[in-house]
Amino acid sequence: MSSLSLSGTRRNWTLPRTVNTAGLQKTSPVIPFIDGIRPLTTVAEPRLVKGGLAPWQFRNVIAYVELNISSQIKVEALAGICRLSGSHFARSFKASFGETPYNYILSKRIEMSQILMLQSNDALAQISLSCGFADQAHFCNLFRRFMGCTPTEWRSLHRSADQIACSDILHLRN
Repeated sequence: MSSLSLSGTRRNWTLPRTVNTAGLQKTSPVIPFIDGIRPLTTVAEPRLVKGGLAPWQFRNVIAYVELNISSQIKVEALAGICRLSGSHFARSFKASFGETPYNYILSKRIEMSQILMLQSNDALAQISLSCGFADQAHFCNLFRRFMGCTPTEWRSLHRSADQIACSDILHLRN
């Protein structure tokens, strides 16, 4: 492994040029569903960013958020998992993820709601509660802000696209 020397005014540091990623393989956290266990998303390998979270903190935050997505998640709890203060954690999180912890949690909740809307016929009120939103109105407002359309419009558009794709496959088989 080659190394890179950085000369500071007070110290000389030697940093590895390559990062050992033996324990940082891509994994898929799972969310239990009625019909079995399905991966929610594929977790990317943590990237080392100056001022960002360490790889173990990165993985722990992702796992905690995905396991507790349907309940209230506080930044203080995430900071505690990383053994950092709230303000230091928020700054490090943004450096690593490129967004604030609040926006990351909201995007994961929106992503989970999209999966549930495609896989079930549950009412939007039920889906919003199972994704950790306070109520359906809160869910619809945030969904529109993130996706540019209402959940009902998104569901009907993507359901019809899935049905067309399935009918095309069946047509090709015959």
